[in-house]
Amino acid sequence: MNKWAISLALLIVCQAATAATVYKKVDENGNLIFSDTPMDDAEKLEVKPVPTLKIDKTPKFVPTPEKVKETVNYQSLEITSPVQDENFINNMGTVTVTVQSTPTLNPEHQVQLLFNGVKRAGPSATTSFSFSNLDRGTYEAKAQVIDTQGKTLITSPPITFHVKRPVIRN
Repeated sequence: MNKWAISLALLIVCQAATAATVYKKVDENGNLIFSDTPMDDAEKLEVKPVPTLKIDKTPKFVPTPEKVKETVNYQSLEITSPVQDENFINNMGTVTVTVQSTPTLNPEHQVQLLFNGVKRAGPSATTSFSFSNLDRGTYEAKAQVIDTQGKTLITSPPITFHVKRPVIRN
């Protein structure tokens, strides 16, 4: 069978998908001929409808609104270490300050520390801060939880600690 006859047959079959009746005939050279028009000595074929799927339009992409930021109302914020009036003696001025909040710190909030009213650390997502080589003296420490705009949400009660370092005298 030649390629032309196969191509023609496929073309006719494809067109037949829209027609209800197709006619098939074998010519004198043995080639199959398909047509939607009646021919002498042609066999009438009933073509079943081609199965199709109805596809709905793809819905337009609508971005979901940003998740409404949950307001966190902190019941408490405290410095758990060092304790009130703790003394640090001969330790090269090394102090670790640990903060605890109730409820726990929201991932969108940060903690900052103030020593004697001056910001000393943060803002940071951590609740533990290490300091080294602090000068000797008395420190009043406060912690604050701040939001993404820098607004203070809660401030801890102050604690006082003392750093005592040796003095070298001549």
